[in-house]
Amino acid sequence: MACAALTLLAGCSGSRAPSVTDPKPVYRKDAHGDVTSVMMAFQDLHENDFKRLPETVTELDMTGSQFRINDLIQWNGLKKLECLDLTGTKITTEDLQKFPPMPELRKLHLSRTLITMDALEKISGWHELRELKLNATDLSGGDFTFIGSLPRLRSLDLSKTKITDIDIEPLAALSSLEWLWLSGNKVTDASLLTVSQLTKLRGLYLNSTKVSRLGMPSLSNLHHLETLWLINRKFSLQSLPHIEPYVPKDCVVIVQLR
Repeated sequence: MACAALTLLAGCSGSRAPSVTDPKPVYRKDAHGDVTSVMMAFQDLHENDFKRLPETVTELDMTGSQFRINDLIQWNGLKKLECLDLTGTKITTEDLQKFPPMPELRKLHLSRTLITMDALEKISGWHELRELKLNATDLSGGDFTFIGSLPRLRSLDLSKTKITDIDIEPLAALSSLEWLWLSGNKVTDASLLTVSQLTKLRGLYLNSTKVSRLGMPSLSNLHHLETLWLINRKFSLQSLPHIEPYVPKDCVVIVQLR
């Protein structure tokens, strides 16, 4: 199967991302009337904005917002969060290292931020993480061995992070991983030897990589694979006969139309 698709990924709560014209935070309550989810996206936030946040909040979306890191860190509810979305903010590695322990954190979105590989040492202490998004950050030249301390990770986005085949070898320790994004990196068929050990994978994204059809046999161990994205110049409709024997029968393979 081949198709062209555009997917808009929502923030922590799975609801739509607010537009830049949204005038104020959006609060969502649970069945008991407690505020559990707050969207503070694309806003200029101040100390009082954080002070007003109830400590019942478990999901906080700050996509694209401007704020002082100390105002966030001093909010008492931070350590109770289950989902934190800082996509597109100016948070740095130094900022992240100031965060308190976050034992309940399940989802962390740091795409398009200023963090580097050094920040991952801090992240490795949050053992309950299920979802980690690092798209469009610079993780080049670092050590990924930290990843083994995140055994519950289900979803990992490493798109456009300047990583290579050697960098991703430690990903083999993620025995529970179901979704993996490697698009936009200089990974080759050698990376698929690592990926082949992730036997619970359901979605694999290899757009704009150096992976070729010669690496497809490495995917034969991925019996749960549902979606495989291969949008790059090395794959087309004519490539499907070289892919389909190595993926499950019901797996959707997405290539370029040409």
